[in-house]
Amino acid sequence: QLMESMPPILFMGLFINDYQNERYENALETLHRLDAQKLWILPACFAATYARLDNPEKANVSINSLLSLLPDFGSDPSGYLERYLGSSEGVETIVDGLRKAGLDIKAEPRDNA
Repeated sequence: QLMESMPPILFMGLFINDYQNERYENALETLHRLDAQKLWILPACFAATYARLDNPEKANVSINSLLSLLPDFGSDPSGYLERYLGSSEGVETIVDGLRKAGLDIKAEPRDNA
């Protein structure tokens, strides 16, 4: 009952911890406690996690849900995730999962200076 009253950002901390430690089933359980229809971060996390669990069908559904909420996400997934989470910790592992899920990630401009 205590878990259900936690703010969503605390669930994201639990998710990140489980995801980084390759406890993908636990990560999914944490995500399912939240309402995935309202926050773009949730389908992003679902997609990355389902991809790591070799479930391309659910990963694809989650990618489609993510893009319906935030169509431009593929232009800067690291930036979106860092701004939402307030940290770069764990972001690249999620982006790698999103890439595995099939997200079309646009190449970020490189500074050649």
